[in-house]
Amino acid sequence: MTLHDRTIPPVATEFPRVRIPRAQHAILSNGLRVAWLEDPRFPSISLRLGLPGGNKLDPPSRTGIAETMTAMMTDGTDRLCARELAEASAQLGAQFHFSASDDFFIGVGTVLEDAFEPFLQLFSTCLLESVFPADELALRKQNRLHELMVERSEAGYWADSKMNELVFGAHPYAVTSPEPAHIAALERGDLVTMARTAWRPDEAVLVLVGDLPERARLLAQLETVFSAWRREARKEERTAVPPAGQTMASTPIHLIHRAGSVQAELRMARPAPNRLHPDYLPLTVLNTVLGGGASCRLFSEIREKQGLAYHVSSSYSALVDGGILSLTTQVAMDRAGEAVLGLRHEMRRLVNEIVPASELASVRNYMNGTFVLRLESHGSLANQFSGVELLDLGEDYLDTYTARVSAVTAEELHALAGQYFVPEDYVLVVAGDAAVLEPQLKALGSVVVSEPGAPA
Repeated sequence: MTLHDRTIPPVATEFPRVRIPRAQHAILSNGLRVAWLEDPRFPSISLRLGLPGGNKLDPPSRTGIAETMTAMMTDGTDRLCARELAEASAQLGAQFHFSASDDFFIGVGTVLEDAFEPFLQLFSTCLLESVFPADELALRKQNRLHELMVERSEAGYWADSKMNELVFGAHPYAVTSPEPAHIAALERGDLVTMARTAWRPDEAVLVLVGDLPERARLLAQLETVFSAWRREARKEERTAVPPAGQTMASTPIHLIHRAGSVQAELRMARPAPNRLHPDYLPLTVLNTVLGGGASCRLFSEIREKQGLAYHVSSSYSALVDGGILSLTTQVAMDRAGEAVLGLRHEMRRLVNEIVPASELASVRNYMNGTFVLRLESHGSLANQFSGVELLDLGEDYLDTYTARVSAVTAEELHALAGQYFVPEDYVLVVAGDAAVLEPQLKALGSVVVSEPGAPA
């Protein structure tokens, strides 16, 4: 009988190449770019509409406009109220919504192929005819204010907020969530103005994946449905400040006092390359080695071996204007200093030691496997294609992804570690009871104690 060591994950010697059919492309008369992929395996169609903008279009003194505007695009038109829109969607067996991310406005929808044409009509109705009813706005504000109140009762929120503020400075990425006062002051006119000026067809990309009509019929349907969506001049053009927070090496430890906290929230972070930077892919691999998944170093060392935390991870968020590398954990109050030393030790290991070949092979296999899983459904495939189109990553980006991951070398990662994972280049934010935490943190460096919400 053959015995297998189940503590060692299986490693594929060579991950098979992913082959995805090329998408078809067209541009409608109003400038809307369309990309579609025919996939008749299932009788459904998934839609993704994306365009630049998102939360970073909010003025600094009026946060929350973009998220509220998109959330309310299914709350009523001149002809249909929110309930009637919901009923019409349910009758079609469709689901759709709009949202705002840091960099983009997004519309997402799924429908069975035999209801595609009426679904397009319903989707475009919400896109082009939303009126943001006053009663729905009042309800939305009330609910959002309650959510923000709950959110701000958690120490983790204040740790994240301070971390983003220190890393991104005056850039809109520094906003973790809208200010309650800004939500309370929202008016219907704010939403109408942003919807009219920010949603431009000539800046948007519509992605469709599924059991689609043939090309001529599809384009005719899209022209009919979206012909009323016209370009409008922007009322105001604003250039975002490039992300630039405090100089990391000279930043003191920030301790946010939360009297009586049971555990401490720890954050370590530094600025990182944007999504289009050549370091993006190898840095994603290196971050996965450190803190991405249940087999990563932070999980096995900080949680499993040292028992310092239940959850510990690192993340690399690469956005359009910049990015952030961060380490996150929650620990018992009396072990915070020990946890910081543990995190720093794992970072220094990356800087001082080459990642072993077996560990790197396992990480590459994990990344390639999860990537392939994200291509299984129409919705997930549409999401991937939307990102490729919006960021102009190239037609072969998805086809070559696994090969590019497999080509990342240990020597390449070692060079990146010396550039991006030096512990002294990271800000350290801790939220919890200062009476317990301050003596531990003072042994690690200078400490600034503040109350939740105090400016950096």
